[in-house]
Amino acid sequence: MIPVPPESAEGWHPIPLPDGTLGVDDSTMQAFLSFQRAMDLHQRLVLQNLSDGGTQPAQVTLLRVVATYPGLCQREIADMLGLSRARVTTVLQGLEDIGAIRRVRDDDDQRLTRVYLTEVGQTIDETKEALRGEHINLVFGSLTEEERAELRRSLAAVSRGIRSLVRNNGGPAPAE
Repeated sequence: MIPVPPESAEGWHPIPLPDGTLGVDDSTMQAFLSFQRAMDLHQRLVLQNLSDGGTQPAQVTLLRVVATYPGLCQREIADMLGLSRARVTTVLQGLEDIGAIRRVRDDDDQRLTRVYLTEVGQTIDETKEALRGEHINLVFGSLTEEERAELRRSLAAVSRGIRSLVRNNGGPAPAE
């Protein structure tokens, strides 16, 4: 059975971490666990919403890309999303099967296939975008302006720390 946290479980995480063995003080650990919990819940909400109505998360993501950049070729979509070309082909085939996209050979280069939304695809994309906006308003709109500003500052600092680790392949930033 998957452990379910109590409603007020700030800092709760389904995988317990051993106390004191990570060299992280309690306050820092509680901040991390709160951040992790929010990310886990956000991911669950996104997957739930993207799957609602029979769509798959990858399909909704591709529809959003094609709605934003109509006429991309499959290779460009794969590169943009960091997916294999085979995966993009599979997802596009599923979207084509439900009538959400149409693929058209490029007039100038017959080797390329351009991807466009159909009315069905546009409807799905608009529905998912409206749902996303509703959820953003419900979650973040409930915060005061001061809370939103503090959240932006805090998450910007967290993002800088993560970005530094990514740039340095997971290690500390070199000394200046």
